[in-house]
Amino acid sequence: NDTLEWKSYRLIFEDNFEKVGFTITPMESADYIAFVSYGVNDGKMKTDSVSQPIFGSTFGGGYGIYSGTIYTMPTYGVVGSRTSTVSSEFFTRKIAMDIVLRETLLDEKPIKVYEGRLRSSGSCPQLREVIDEMVEALFQKFPNGSGKVTVPGVFDC
Repeated sequence: NDTLEWKSYRLIFEDNFEKVGFTITPMESADYIAFVSYGVNDGKMKTDSVSQPIFGSTFGGGYGIYSGTIYTMPTYGVVGSRTSTVSSEFFTRKIAMDIVLRETLLDEKPIKVYEGRLRSSGSCPQLREVIDEMVEALFQKFPNGSGKVTVPGVFDC
């Protein structure tokens, strides 16, 4: 249910606003209004060639006669490689957040005080599986920082 999802997403955003010192108030008494949009694309097939090593005996293991029997311990290592193709579906998830001064909301050109964009890519088509990490990354440099934020880890289904 989209309405239920938005309500839970809204709480995630509100929690992060409060963590950085903002107070959530009714729109009529707010100093700022935040507009948030989000989505996931339909996915694209991604095909990669993968090279895999082939391991085997590289030397030794034979017997020889030279005034006695000699045995050489075999050694093992890469003796070749094989290439295979791997295909997977790849999704791009996005969040956009704009904050404007409430008193200018109805003006022809409202005053935007913040603009944030975030993109996440991976095999999961469900935003709810990665929303917490994405919003946390969006707020990492909020409200005074700008620039690219890289978050380590894999956030997929």
